[in-house]
Amino acid sequence: GWEHVAVDSNGAGTSSSLAYSLEGYPHIAYRHEDENALKYAYLTRGSGIDASFTSDKRSGTVPLTVNFSDTTQKDTISSLQVAGEDFGVEVHYWWDLNGDGEWEAEDIADPVYTYETPGSYDVKMLIHIVIRLFFVIDIWGVADMGDYINATALSPISADFTTIPISGTPPLAVTFTDISDGSPTSWNWTFGDGTGSHDQNPFHSYAGIGRYTVTLEAGGMQGNDIIRKPVIIDVNTGTRTGQSGIIRVNSIPSGADILVDGVFQGLTPANELISRVGERDVLVHLDGYQNWTGTVHVLPGTVKIIPTIKLRQG
Repeated sequence: GWEHVAVDSNGAGTSSSLAYSLEGYPHIAYRHEDENALKYAYLTRGSGIDASFTSDKRSGTVPLTVNFSDTTQKDTISSLQVAGEDFGVEVHYWWDLNGDGEWEAEDIADPVYTYETPGSYDVKMLIHIVIRLFFVIDIWGVADMGDYINATALSPISADFTTIPISGTPPLAVTFTDISDGSPTSWNWTFGDGTGSHDQNPFHSYAGIGRYTVTLEAGGMQGNDIIRKPVIIDVNTGTRTGQSGIIRVNSIPSGADILVDGVFQGLTPANELISRVGERDVLVHLDGYQNWTGTVHVLPGTVKIIPTIKLRQG
């Protein structure tokens, strides 16, 4: 039968001890006598291995999907030598991927796991190598990494966008660019002329003269948020001179809606609202406060400043 022996670098028994050290690496040897022939199987690094793993990422926002990979150097297998004999190798894995003491994956060298809840997570991999000859060699290794994965929460959705250009003469080609915070995954645009888009960064052409309120609703795992901005096409020239002027509006509290001639133009404070000349009806609205209304006379190429409006609760 098989028995432990000591071997030298050529595999020949040299002493009565059970291990022989070659360049600092211990060898464990087994000998089997068959028809007066000695057969040796010897294994480097003893009966244990230095288990290790890696992953494609270690941090990110939830849901965070991570691909793990076993990187254990299995030189214990490649260095196994059996004179004239075949051998079989089995490799088994157990993975605790979230530090809860349970095995989330078994017998998978490269598992994938998604972290749904923010937090820091320990990761452990247990590896078991079984080498089957006339005898069985069991080799175990464990890699245990504390706080290996850091999953963070998404920021709240805060919708915002840019518009280029913001005014001009028809037909006006406009590019809208989403700059929302919170990593939204859906976009619902309305362009104020009865059309819309679900693209993240849409392009739109305005054919008619007028003022158009553009609305973006951005959505994601953290909820939805809506923002409205005006796109202004000047009645005649598309410039501030000649046939248009500017209205400047501020309020206490700020953040109130500004409507000029019933069309949403932006939020207070607003320093440069392009307006048609003539008598313009202005309404300032903020939920929880009384509306402010007034009429201003806009002159060509001038700035009409409305004194700071103090909104009343009610």
